[in-house]
Amino acid sequence: ELDIRFIRIFGRHVADRISDILLRRKATEALIKKATRDALTGLYNRGAIFDRLEGQLALAKRTGHPLSVILADIDFFKIINDRHGHIAGDEVLREVSLRLQTHLRDSDSLGRYGGEEFLFVLFPCSVKEVGKAAERFRSAIADTPVFWGGDSPAKIEVSISLGTSSTDGQPDVSIDALLKQTDNALYHSKAGGRNCVTVGGPDAG
Repeated sequence: ELDIRFIRIFGRHVADRISDILLRRKATEALIKKATRDALTGLYNRGAIFDRLEGQLALAKRTGHPLSVILADIDFFKIINDRHGHIAGDEVLREVSLRLQTHLRDSDSLGRYGGEEFLFVLFPCSVKEVGKAAERFRSAIADTPVFWGGDSPAKIEVSISLGTSSTDGQPDVSIDALLKQTDNALYHSKAGGRNCVTVGGPDAG
């Protein structure tokens, strides 16, 4: 009888401790998510994707494996907002984010770089492979309209422009130089008619 009473008391104590640990773990996870994730899309926020890029670039330099970066921008996003409203624009951002995530590898990372811009960190990934990956992301958005079921339902045609860069062939490149190359490549995609991919590098103008 004493053993049974002890087991019950001890069991309640263990259960309370486990409950407390789980509660603290959930609270910690919630705080980490709030600090690192974009509230609208659920992607890494700007600070978190930069941290990810920094860590992966250091790994690339240690291992000698190439790392590639993609910068993508939703084409004519302001027109989408003006024509369909900002709530529809938010839905487009969420849907684009979801589609892009489904085409990532487990080792890749994706973050919301700015308003309608996205930053990909692909590792390992060569300059040859990043062009194919970017085209896959472009197609995932352009091939299927986003259905907006608000007060005025509509199929919204959406496309993205993409620019890439890679450590392939430039193993000592810095984050700033890599991002500048990527941004220049994205500029060429926009200037070239949008809804396309430009593979950038140190020689890109």
